[in-house]
Amino acid sequence: MISGSARFLRWLVTGFALVAVAACGSIDDEPQVHADPAAAKIVPVDAANARERINEVRRRHGAPPLTAMPVLQDVANAYSLTMARKGKMAHSFGPGTHLRDRLKGVVAFSLAAENLGAGQDSVDRLVRLWLESPGHRRNLLDTELTHFGLGRAINPTARYKAFWTLILIRPPSTPPGGGATPMHGLRPTG
Repeated sequence: MISGSARFLRWLVTGFALVAVAACGSIDDEPQVHADPAAAKIVPVDAANARERINEVRRRHGAPPLTAMPVLQDVANAYSLTMARKGKMAHSFGPGTHLRDRLKGVVAFSLAAENLGAGQDSVDRLVRLWLESPGHRRNLLDTELTHFGLGRAINPTARYKAFWTLILIRPPSTPPGGGATPMHGLRPTG
């Protein structure tokens, strides 16, 4: 079992490396297209199709299926909308917008992870991209994570048009190995 400080350091290093991978370069280095926030809207993902696609990938790699959690889809949709309004992808836009903040008071968890995407036009393309990135792949196939919500928002005035948020959690009542102590950790990635 990894200590809390070692987990945080791994999270920090992986998070920084994967933001660049997910965007195929730094979004901040690219010319900014100023998105019209009023043009952004949530375009709900077909939860059954998303669950099927994600769990199909997990099965192929020996991971157990995830359970869709509507409240996580709501949180993921809301954050995708935030990114679409701003016209850029980021794990946080300042105080109160980190994954832990977004989940606080909404759902209890002992472990949480987040994958983001921008520009993909389907769940299949999004999942393929995540599988090519080591940190995103780790989150997607992590056997300790048991529940998920996938959100999408569109802004036709933004450079990337579509913004995706995948939130994965393990509720406190689902410790790894059936009896270990929950870790209360976060793994935001790309």
